[in-house]
Amino acid sequence: MRRHRRAILSTIALLVSPVIGAAQAGSPGDITFTVPVHLTQLSIGVSKVRVTCSITSEAITVNREVVGKSVNGPATGPGSVSKSEEFAVSGGQVNTTATLVVSTAGVRDNPAGKLANYACRLDGFSVAQQRFVPFNYALPIADTEPALRLNYNGPVAQTGSFTW
Repeated sequence: MRRHRRAILSTIALLVSPVIGAAQAGSPGDITFTVPVHLTQLSIGVSKVRVTCSITSEAITVNREVVGKSVNGPATGPGSVSKSEEFAVSGGQVNTTATLVVSTAGVRDNPAGKLANYACRLDGFSVAQQRFVPFNYALPIADTEPALRLNYNGPVAQTGSFTW
């Protein structure tokens, strides 16, 4: 029986810190996420790691969700924007800090006082499936590709909210 090595995740998006607006260099409306990523003992079945941060809000006017039973009308739900960055696995490890700048410039409508939700997550590029697949620790081994199973009891995605 072939044994798969599990990834050990010591730090992930638990330390995600969004910075809104002009506090960082960039356009007004830019939101910068700083995500430390420390993965060790990754399987040879994972060739890259992707960090994705997204923002969803009623104030965002693009990529709106369809709300209600009718899919024929315009989407009226919250909109979303996101940014991803990929990192190569080297020696079974990824030790870096992802800095993702998500731009909301030009896609916000009267945001003052509106709630925005954010989420940052990690995916691994499965050599076997030739696509990105979420890392997982909660599902039974039989339900998760072994190369992407984590030996970790914390959240794989970090979520939060802020008011514009």
